[in-house]
Amino acid sequence: SKEIISFLVRLILTIAIEIGLAFIFGFRKKSHILTILFVNLIIQVFLNGILNIVTYFEGQIMAMGFYMIGEMTVFIAESIFYAYYFKTQRLKAVIYGIVANLTSFGFGFGLYYLEQIIF
Repeated sequence: SKEIISFLVRLILTIAIEIGLAFIFGFRKKSHILTILFVNLIIQVFLNGILNIVTYFEGQIMAMGFYMIGEMTVFIAESIFYAYYFKTQRLKAVIYGIVANLTSFGFGFGLYYLEQIIF
């Protein structure tokens, strides 16, 4: 149950941060918000699933390495996807992807650190 609660908190935090930043960047259309929501749901489920498997079989140190590689992959993949999807605002979409992922990564990493202290 700890893992499920932890995942849900990270998921909600990531989505809130990235949608909040989308509004700041001017991506306010329903289609924009739904795209960002959908992309983040898929990526978070995938990334967290892999991290849980790696942690279980290889331990936390190895999982942290995979986390860093996974986040770099997410930065690149989301930025490319947003540049493709938001065709008329490619540069702004790439900058948004980088800023949103750096921000959610920072909060997520801090939350992970706090979880280790609390639990």
